[in-house]
Amino acid sequence: MAELTIVASQLARSRQVTLGRLASILGMTEITNATWDDLESMLIQADVGMATTQEIIHEARERTNTQGLTRARELMRSYTNIVE
Repeated sequence: MAELTIVASQLARSRQVTLGRLASILGMTEITNATWDDLESMLIQADVGMATTQEIIHEARERTNTQGLTRARELMRSYTNIVE
């Protein structure tokens, strides 16, 4: 039971670091190709895994297109909804 608590704590810290890095990437105003590249790199470096990274990027791009998102702040909100 204590091991699960430790793992949960480590995952929570990892999530906070990842979201902090995401916030700095998405500090840009417009969503550009560089935004997508940076987001993909950040997810891979966070050891999310390639398949999960591709799924998240695909879903975020799809939402960006269908919802007409153009600002990084909007993408951040959408991304947060995807990963939760």
